[in-house]
Amino acid sequence: MSHRIRSAVGVDWVSGMFDCFSDAPTCMLTCLFPWITIAANKAQVQDREFSGIDFLCTLCSNPCSAVYFTRQGIREKYNMEEDTVGDCFASSLCMYCSTCQHHRELKNRQVNKQQEKIYFYEPKHQDDEINNPIYID
Repeated sequence: MSHRIRSAVGVDWVSGMFDCFSDAPTCMLTCLFPWITIAANKAQVQDREFSGIDFLCTLCSNPCSAVYFTRQGIREKYNMEEDTVGDCFASSLCMYCSTCQHHRELKNRQVNKQQEKIYFYEPKHQDDEINNPIYID
C-alpha cells in the first residue's frame, strides 16, 4: 500500500520513496539498468519522447545529479513544496528508490490528467440538442 506524503502547498507525492515493489517491473528495470529509467523520467518531465540520445547522455553523466534534477523538475511541474536538501539526500543515498518513485509519480499523474479532461458541449444551431463534445485538456 502506498503512503501519501503531504507537502506544505497541498500537493502530494503519489507514492512513498520506499514503495518500490508496488511497481515490480519498473523496480527490476531500475535495479538492472537504472540509466534507462532515469533518462525516460527526465524526458517525461520535459514533456517529450524518450530517445536513445537521452539514454547515452545519462549513461555518460553522473546519475545522481540526473535524478536530483528530475526530482526538482517534478516538484516544479506539479507545484510541490521545494526541498533542495531532502532531494539531494534522496538522490544521493536512495537513487534507485527515488528513480522508481519518479516513474510512479509521472505515470500516475499522466493517468490522472487523462481522466480529468473537461467536456464542453456546443450546439450546432441554437435549436439543436447539445450533441457535439469539445474536449479541452
